[in-house]
Amino acid sequence: MATRVALVVRGLRLTGPDRPAGRFLLQACIAGAHAEAVTWESTDWRATALLYERLAEVWPSPVVEVNRAVAVSFADGPEAGLAVLDAVAGDPALRSWHYLPATRADLLRRIGRREEAAADYRRALSMVSDGAERAFLRGRLAEVQDDPGDQPAVDA
Repeated sequence: MATRVALVVRGLRLTGPDRPAGRFLLQACIAGAHAEAVTWESTDWRATALLYERLAEVWPSPVVEVNRAVAVSFADGPEAGLAVLDAVAGDPALRSWHYLPATRADLLRRIGRREEAAADYRRALSMVSDGAERAFLRGRLAEVQDDPGDQPAVDA
């Protein structure tokens, strides 16, 4: 039986200048890259970032750009991911999507900009009601606060 990646590669070979890869094939490639990685660290983040770049070309979406920012951050560093993310941060479609401030907070945390990260974790917390996500975000907020005993201003 062929692996997922082998099937995706076969699909990509059917593409070309006259038949560019479509959105579903590119999404399958991204999923395949994640599925084939034995560990998170072994994920080919550079290839994943390039696949997201291609996906953004054929299916422009601010959500695709947020996902691309994450892949870019693991391939080229959090500053590079932050640049991609900040380019779409003003998109009205993302205004109430808690993954935008949560992603931005994580990138800021990774580069040591703790105060800015805390503000974005608080903003994400104000938008999300799911208990597991709230617990995760509270934990990350505690990591970046100067006094870990401080309670988030958005406890609900």
